[in-house]
Amino acid sequence: MGNQRLEFAEDQEADMVRRYGSGEMPPAIGRVYGCSSGPIIKVLKRRGAYSPKPWTAGPKRTVSDEQAASIVNRYASGEDANAISKSCGFSDDVVRRVLREHGVYQGRSRLKALTAAQEQEVADRYERGESARAIALSLGLRTSGAVERALKARGSHQPRTFESFTTDQEADIVARYLARESAESIRRSYGCSRQPIVTVLKRHGIYQPKRFQGFTPEERDEIVARYQEGAKPAQIARDFQCSQCTIDRMLQRLGVWISPKRLERVGARYTMDQKREMVSRYDSGDSIYRIAKAFRTQPQMIWSILKAAEVTFRDKAWRGGRVEAGGYIAVTADKADPIAAAMATVTGYVLEHRIVMARSLGRPLTRQETVHHINGDKRDNRLENLQLRNGHHGKGARFACQDCGSHNVTAVPLAP
Repeated sequence: MGNQRLEFAEDQEADMVRRYGSGEMPPAIGRVYGCSSGPIIKVLKRRGAYSPKPWTAGPKRTVSDEQAASIVNRYASGEDANAISKSCGFSDDVVRRVLREHGVYQGRSRLKALTAAQEQEVADRYERGESARAIALSLGLRTSGAVERALKARGSHQPRTFESFTTDQEADIVARYLARESAESIRRSYGCSRQPIVTVLKRHGIYQPKRFQGFTPEERDEIVARYQEGAKPAQIARDFQCSQCTIDRMLQRLGVWISPKRLERVGARYTMDQKREMVSRYDSGDSIYRIAKAFRTQPQMIWSILKAAEVTFRDKAWRGGRVEAGGYIAVTADKADPIAAAMATVTGYVLEHRIVMARSLGRPLTRQETVHHINGDKRDNRLENLQLRNGHHGKGARFACQDCGSHNVTAVPLAP
């Protein structure tokens, strides 16, 4: 109706007031007039007949003697208080108040009780083979508890077991199971729990608790072989038209499943020797990007392989342990090397040409000692290209005394 305002005739509004005064609630009146309770409440308010909580504020809602008797009789016959309130148009509180006044209300813990005629009907239908659940639903009960209590009182209730199945039913169960139908599917078709089906299958010696219903032994062997060759469970599942969960469970039960986070499963396109080479190159100082370029892959793949190998990653600013400083090469000082540790700066680096010379001498260099590059290339730190000096030295020259003991010195070319 959208925002259209409902208009009622004078006699309709008078009828609403009469119904409300006799005990009907606005929702029940609204259902009679095909609308919600809102327009009904507006009419009642305009006529001064509406009370928001009539059973607590002001005089209680009037319930006629005939209505009270009907409510009590229906409740005594086993009907629920909520169902009575919905059918007669009273609120739940009004119905409960009437039942309390007559001393028959038993609260929410009240158990459903069947009449003598209903109990006899239940017993007859149960003997004919109907289940307690089916009988309860036909009687309008939500659960089979009342039916089972009535049967137990008569001594005729028996939990369903495999003996409840006829010979034809057992043959059908066995045939369907041999056709690779699951026990769960079979039990749903018979409307029972899984245990009776399993009992029948065990009695015939064909039950397999860890059977994979959808695959033949040949298919199972093929799945295992493909997995061991490096195929991913997701791809195997697509090829066999099943879920990946099914493949994972099968491999786990067969004892061949490997966690996808382990090195054997990460980067299946690479052999274990290649993966070990990646780890070795990273440990020796190569960056992830350089290793990825060498193996023609993405850096993310190298990172995944290194993570699966439980490698300790270096800081993001790591450049392989070699940096350039003023034209010279500086390397990370090995903390296990006492010579390098003694010569390292506060940043943990040491000039490569100085550590090469120090290791050749077997001792750390002093602050006064310098190392000269013979060919002038500061990046060429081969030992044969290095000379130890005392004090500063010029580029491509050495200082020699012209007159022994004097300060008259000049720069001359270096000896080859």
